[in-house]
Amino acid sequence: MQLTSVEFACFFLLVLSLGWAARPRPTLFQFIILSASYCFYATFSAWFALLLAGVSLLTYGAARALAAFKSRSARKAAMACYAVLVLGNLGFFKYWGLLFDLSGQSLAHFGLVSPLPDLSPALPVGISFFTFQGLGYVMDVYRDRGRVCRSLLAVMTFMAFFPTLLSGPILRAGDFLPQLRTTKPAWDDANQAFWLILLGLFKKICLSSYLSEHITRQLFSAPEGFSSLGAGMGVLAYSVQIYCDFSGYSDLAQGLAGLLGLKVPDNFRLPYKARNLRQFWAGWHISLSTWLRDYLYIPLGGNRCSASRRDFNLLATMGLGGLWHGANLTFLVWGLLHGLGLAATHAFSSRPGPGQASAGLAKARSVLCWAATFAFVSLAWVFFASPDLATALAILGRVASFRADGLGAGPLVPVIVFAMVASQALSLSRPRTCPAWLRALPAPALGAAVGLIGALIVRLGPDGMPPFMYFSF
Repeated sequence: MQLTSVEFACFFLLVLSLGWAARPRPTLFQFIILSASYCFYATFSAWFALLLAGVSLLTYGAARALAAFKSRSARKAAMACYAVLVLGNLGFFKYWGLLFDLSGQSLAHFGLVSPLPDLSPALPVGISFFTFQGLGYVMDVYRDRGRVCRSLLAVMTFMAFFPTLLSGPILRAGDFLPQLRTTKPAWDDANQAFWLILLGLFKKICLSSYLSEHITRQLFSAPEGFSSLGAGMGVLAYSVQIYCDFSGYSDLAQGLAGLLGLKVPDNFRLPYKARNLRQFWAGWHISLSTWLRDYLYIPLGGNRCSASRRDFNLLATMGLGGLWHGANLTFLVWGLLHGLGLAATHAFSSRPGPGQASAGLAKARSVLCWAATFAFVSLAWVFFASPDLATALAILGRVASFRADGLGAGPLVPVIVFAMVASQALSLSRPRTCPAWLRALPAPALGAAVGLIGALIVRLGPDGMPPFMYFSF
């Protein structure tokens, strides 16, 4: 069941009605949300729902054990066992195929056959998200046993919350679980929630899908047919496409959760406004970047060490963050590029500044830093989006070829790209705020307006709506 479908709209209206009827009784409210989450997830596969239940039960049991054990060695053993089990489960579904292929190719040189069975498991939707969500909660309890939640129903609901289940944001138990135990809604601005839903639909259906349909899908499947200018515009278009697609889902998740009275964190804050990569990652996929910081980078030593060890920590964190997206060398290269870029950013930021500069020179330097950051991020996206390294290198070679023959971009593609990038570079974040004219409408008129705008957005979208890009992660 896709979030942009009529079926999901009907499903959510039913859940919304039942949820608000049960809001004065937290236990019943949690039961309704949990039931709705599993019904929703089972539309993709009933086996996936069983897997989610198993991981959730394991997460609950591990946290309770960590809270009960007094011995440090026993707690470390329990934490290690849990991490091996859930990460092994994630690794099996996401990386078994890669391991099978690599072992087969390696042994074929010696005339041998891989001993690994070709299982080719189907990838459960959202497995990376709920795995990291559970792992973060258990690690919090390992650090402080007072953070354990003794309600199985609450933990199961936290792990399966359907607006964020497929593509995040990655929830933190300390922020989300208390919302389930109270009758007071954490989000009570219905107008803003409706607006975020409309904004998310517009980003996905009208912008991301348009760019995919008119340039990026063709570029990443047949780069040899593009001119240098067309390939360059396609690279920039992908930067905007993935932002609109992923931030559009995050807007939808916030809006849907908000209508249920629950608050989920922002996942994007003008990432293309960044003047360096540290600022970029402070605004892009915030729930993942902060997860990697808190549960991987800082435990490795963070920046409280020598410069060389800090750079290693950055490379390890971003490399693993790249592989989190999938079993493809392109993701690893993308992550390592960002790790190298962050290491360079730290190195340059630690040097003394050039001293007092004129306002004009400071502005020019700021613009150059922004342009360099956006260019780096856009070129790195080529590896992220390509099916293999050969395609990525072919696209980059096409951009640098200065060839005039070949396909270009449609007339609307540069307009969309320029408008989206300029709106972020100039900090025009007001579109995320519900406009005053919509807030002023009475409830019946508001419902009609939301319905009409939503129908218009769907009508403007292409036939055969592609799924959200992060569903595959």
